[in-house]
Amino acid sequence: MANNKITMFRSLDAHLTNYTIKAKIISLWHKKMNGDEKQIYRVDMVLMDEEGSFMQCSCLNKLFKRFLKHLVVDDCLLIYKPSLAKDTTKIKVTGKDQKLSLYPFSSVMKIENWSGPRYYFRFTDFKSVLTKKVPANTPIDFLGYVVVSYPIEDVDKKDGTKAKRMNLTLKDLHDTKISLTLWENYAIEMSDYMNGKDREDHVVLLVHFGTKKLALPICLKQVVYS
Repeated sequence: MANNKITMFRSLDAHLTNYTIKAKIISLWHKKMNGDEKQIYRVDMVLMDEEGSFMQCSCLNKLFKRFLKHLVVDDCLLIYKPSLAKDTTKIKVTGKDQKLSLYPFSSVMKIENWSGPRYYFRFTDFKSVLTKKVPANTPIDFLGYVVVSYPIEDVDKKDGTKAKRMNLTLKDLHDTKISLTLWENYAIEMSDYMNGKDREDHVVLLVHFGTKKLALPICLKQVVYS
């Protein structure tokens, strides 16, 4: 890569045009084409640098041929010349107003030498969510025991398409209960697990980058089973 000097997320500037970031992919999800659920329009990721800071990044389908093979959860990448712009989505997964994008002039290379944290969680207790101390659409990490899991269901979205949804009830160590909604692939994955023959008798969910909406934390990104 032309520029091997690493820029940390805290130093990113939209006016920079020639810089390299070193980051680990800690979460990845797909946005489907409107009207075609079989085609992927965009890949979105959450990246973490070696200081433990997060940044969202996206790659459009027209660039999949160049970059998709590099986009693997838990891999560490050197990314040269990503583009930094305003994040116009309603829910800011990392809490930042800007996000990175891969463009035709970007370069990506997998590397092995990672000195940052493997995981980085900022846990929120259920009481803070229920008492509305956490603002709506705020990304949160939380941990809870599955008390109730409801059957997966099809629901109608505002754009007329259908989506998969699964509701659960979680309980923490203080016996505080809260509702959780999983969508799309996370609902399908959780439903398959809960109905599988090899599932554990007691299931605990660790949710990374869930989002509080009204009084409910809604999982959008990554789910870890234990």
